[in-house]
Order: sequence, then C-alpha cells, then structure tokens
Amino acid sequence: MSRVSNYFRRFRKLLILLFFIGCVYFLTRRTGNAFAEDDTPLHPSRPETTNVKEQPGIAQDVLAPQKSRLSDDDEVDEEDIEDDYYAALRPARLRNRPGVPVPPLDQGEALRDSDPLPQHVYRSNGLVEVNPEGRHPIYDLMERAEKEWNDKLQRQSMTLEDAVLEYKRRYARLPPPGFDRWWRYAQDHHIQLIDEYDKITESLEPFWGVDPLVLQEIQAEWETKPDIYTIGKARSFGAVQLLNMSVSEGIREMAEWRSQLQIDVIKEISMDLPPFRASFTAHDGPYQFWAHDVREAAISAAADERYIDYSQVPFQPYLGWASACPPGTPLHDDVWENHPNPADLHAARPKTFIHDHVKSMDPCIHNEAVHLSGFLSNHGKGPGPGTKVVPSFSMCATTLHSDILAVAPEQWTEYIEFDPPWEEKQNAQLFWRGSNTGAEYSHQTQWNISQRIRLIDQSMDQDGTYGVLLPTDRFTPVGSEVKKNGKLLAERFMSVSFVEGAIQCEDSVCDLLEQKYTFGEVVNHTIANQFKYMIDVDGNGWSARFKRLMTTRSCILKATTFPEWYADRIQPWLHYIPIKNDFSDLYDVMTFFQGSPDGDGSDGNDDLARIVGEEGRIWSKEFYRRVDMTAYMFRLYLEYARVMDVDRDYSGFQL
Repeated sequence: MSRVSNYFRRFRKLLILLFFIGCVYFLTRRTGNAFAEDDTPLHPSRPETTNVKEQPGIAQDVLAPQKSRLSDDDEVDEEDIEDDYYAALRPARLRNRPGVPVPPLDQGEALRDSDPLPQHVYRSNGLVEVNPEGRHPIYDLMERAEKEWNDKLQRQSMTLEDAVLEYKRRYARLPPPGFDRWWRYAQDHHIQLIDEYDKITESLEPFWGVDPLVLQEIQAEWETKPDIYTIGKARSFGAVQLLNMSVSEGIREMAEWRSQLQIDVIKEISMDLPPFRASFTAHDGPYQFWAHDVREAAISAAADERYIDYSQVPFQPYLGWASACPPGTPLHDDVWENHPNPADLHAARPKTFIHDHVKSMDPCIHNEAVHLSGFLSNHGKGPGPGTKVVPSFSMCATTLHSDILAVAPEQWTEYIEFDPPWEEKQNAQLFWRGSNTGAEYSHQTQWNISQRIRLIDQSMDQDGTYGVLLPTDRFTPVGSEVKKNGKLLAERFMSVSFVEGAIQCEDSVCDLLEQKYTFGEVVNHTIANQFKYMIDVDGNGWSARFKRLMTTRSCILKATTFPEWYADRIQPWLHYIPIKNDFSDLYDVMTFFQGSPDGDGSDGNDDLARIVGEEGRIWSKEFYRRVDMTAYMFRLYLEYARVMDVDRDYSGFQL
C-alpha cells in the first residue's frame, strides 16, 4: 500500500510540474503576441533592433549598429555584403502593417500622447517655427519623416486592379492607354511607390484645358524655337529617336549628347510607347514661365471638361516673377526692391526649420528667394509671362515654372569610389567643393548674394555672430538660441571651397572673385567620402551630384530651389537633411548632430546622422536606380501622348 502511495505522490508532483511548465509557456506566448500587436518596432522590416528608451534615436526603437552583422575580420566580398544588407533592410511593400497616421501639419498636435512638452508650430509655408519650451524640433522632424515614409510605403497598390482604382481616385480619370504595359515593367523591375507620380499630373494638368489640336500647333511651332531638340516616335512601331534639332552651333554638341541620354533612358521600353513628339530645352534650367491667371484658367477648364479660349485671355501687366503667383502671396503683393540689402534678407526672425521641402522652395511664399537664387536673380525682376501653355520638357523647374519635368540622366552614376563605414570616416565637418556656377557674374547681376557665394561667405565670416540652438536630449526644452562667434562655428563645422578658377563671369568680376576667394584643387571622391557630412547646393539648375552623394554613407544636406522628378518619392529628414536657401538653419543642424561648437561633441547626435546617411544610401540604391528613371519616363510619355491626342477624351485603360 505504501508503494502505491509513493507512486501516487510522484505522479501528482509530475502533474504539478507539467502544469507549471504549461503556464510559463502560455504566459511567454502571450507576451510575444502582445509585443507583435501593440508595440510594432519602428523598423519592422529590419533585423537587429534594440529597445533603448533612454538614449536619443529616431524613435524608441533604434537601429542596432550594422557592424554587428559581420565582424571586421571576416573575409567576405563587399558586393555579397551589400546584397544581403539591402535585402534585409528593404522596406517591403508586401507587409500587411497599417501605416501610422501623421498629425495635421498646421495644428501642431502632439506626435506622441506621452510627450508633455509643448509643440512647435507647423506653418503652411513649409516651415516649422521653434517653440523654446518644446524639445529640439529636429527630433520631431525625424520622427514625423519616419512615420510619413512608412505610411507611404504601406499604402501602395498591390495589384493592377488596385492601381487603376487608386489612379481614378487621385486624378478623376482613367489611366492612359498602355498602363498595363507600364505596370508590368514596374513589377518586373521591383519599382516601389507604385502610385506616387503626382508630379506627372501636376506638370500635365493644364494641357487638359486646351484643345489638343491647338496643343499640336503650339508644339510644332515650339520645335523651331532656338535651343530646342525634339525626340519621339512618328509611328507606333519603331524606336524613339531624335526628330528635330533647332540649336545654335555653340551648344549643338551638348544638345545632341543630352538628346541621346534621354533616348537611352527609355530605350528598353521604346516599342511599348505610342507616337509622340517631346521638345526639350537644351539648357540646364527651365523655360516655361506662364502668368498665374493663364495657368489657373487652363486647370479650371480641365476640371470643367472644356477648353480655354486664347482670344479671351486678359491683358497681363508686367509683374516679373510675381506674374506666376496668386494674388495675396508676398511676392505678388510686396513692393519690389531692385537692390536689396543682404542684411535685411537675413533680418532677425523666429527660428525655423523646413518641414515641407517643396513648399519651402516656393518664391511666391518666400519672396526673398528671387534674390537669393542666382538662377532667378540673373533675370532681375523677372521676365514677362507667357500667355500660352506650351508643352515643353526640361530637367528641372522652379515652382514658378511650368515645364514638363523629365529626369536628368546626366552624370547619373552608381560609382562612388571608396566609401568607408560611418565610424571610419575621418572628418566630421561639412564638405563642399565646386565651381562658382549658379549665377551670372557681371556688374548688372546680384551675384554677391547668390547661393554658392553665400555658402563660402558664411564659412569665411570671422567677426559675425550666429544664433544657434544647442543640443538637448529629447525630453528637455530646447530653449532659445545662443549667440556664437562665426569663426568658431566655421572652424568647427565647415570645409567648403571653390575649385580651379572663376567661371561664368565678366573679366573684371572674375578678377574680383579670385582676389576675394581661394580657389583650391579638385578633391577626388575618395577623399570627399571621408567626410561625415556633405551638402548639395544649386548650380545652374538640376543637381548632377545628388545621386552620387546619396549613394555614400555620409549624411547629405541639400539646399535647392528646384524640386526634381523624385520629389514625391523621397523623404526629407529621413533620407537627407533639407536646408533653407538662406542657410540660416545650417549651423543649427550641424550643432544638433555634432554638438556644441565649443564642446567635445558628447552632446551631439552622431547616431542620428549615421542613420540618415544609412537611410539615404538605401534610398539611392532602391528608389533612384536607372530603372526607376525609366519607369517615370515611361509613365510620363504615356500620359503626354494621351493629352496631345485628339481622341484623348475617349481613350484610357480599362480592365
């Protein structure tokens, strides 16, 4: 009997042990599921995240150092590392993770309910005004950027049927004929952000308000204008080719080269395009400058499904650049100053940063831009406006211009020479080397306040003072700006210089430039890539260096007046740092990342700058490939061919 009792006691202990193990297992499973449902990491598609809530980061979950993926001693081919790395970090569109809603920009609602600090003010002009009682605004801007990008990635169409529905929702019309061929190309080449082509519609919408027969007449006449080349197809079959060249001998070679580059971009899909004739300006910058009333009349006519009557276009008084602006905007309403005082343009204002880069470029809202941008200031008060909507292409355009925006394949490259990991980059200053392009240097222009001159001048300022926001942690008020000596700031943060010699200048102005500024030697990319920070500043038009810069592991800053073709497909404050065209935020940005100018850098946010460099490189390799440019131009030419077609109201792709 005692033996049976012993067996029974042992059996009971075993049952208790099994019950205990089952409870532990059940609780563990519940904890894991709770994390998956309620605490989705900020980088859901990325491996190796660590939850460190005490240290600064883009969000509570920050990316673990990538060097932990592979030891420094491992002998592995670099290409294999990159393939594995980008496969792991690919922001997969196919993940069923709902996007994170972003607070309305103009209401300044809290980004996090748990954040007790007051919010900054997000203005409709694209700038965020700093509230000294809030935390440093760059924390908010980077978190907002991450949320917006994730949301955009997750809401993309998954099927052709979804894409057609989304197209009709956005643009209130059917997709163009051939949309299914474009979709197939996009799928075959892993084009992401499949719905984000609003820039194309923005460029072409005015032409829907013009009779297509009239458009064809205008286009045929435009082909014969100076410095215009035309590519396209005369028939449905056959390849895209150069159809017409109307350029002066001085730029013929450049025009032939640029026309061939545009043809090469669409060479592989040439047979899938309908007949079209696309006329390009052969120059760097845009050409189409229309009166605001004319553009709005065309867009309004398009919305009403009618055509504008050019004979009824009212007289357009000369307002210069203001002609392109709606009444009530600063540039339209303010009194023009022929020779503004640079000090007045940099007068004391509330501290601001960019939250919407494209809006921040708009001279109608930021009227100082017509003086600070050499491209605009070259023309003084500005040209007289056009009274006809001309279908003409260019590789860049300001928000004042109405050119159809094409890609800029010139100097596109994936080769960047040796680029060390972030931790091995030897210099933490901001790097820029370049020529003094971006303005015409004569006694009749305001070249002295053009963008590249001002960048160099700021680095040479030994006596001035600049108000900067000092770094604080993410839970401490940023406070008011602190005055710092210009020499201290420049020596700590800046490595910028002109190279080779003065160009684009009258002889006497060239002499003046070379007396005032040091023109150094060209620096090769291997040396440039040793800098953690590099800035892209406008030259004569579109940026030839942006693709190369973004492919490095450096943190890229960008100041520009030209929203380029990829503007809908990139995220400022995640992939690069937007800088105001007056550079008034430049030292604030560098101080945030690098620390107080007179400190040891320990209060900076080097880890966040590294993430921007890392995210920018991923973007360059996944969203700025040659096939991404082809997909953009493929869709653009399908849309353009339709809007120029006399049967456009009866054509469209239907499932």
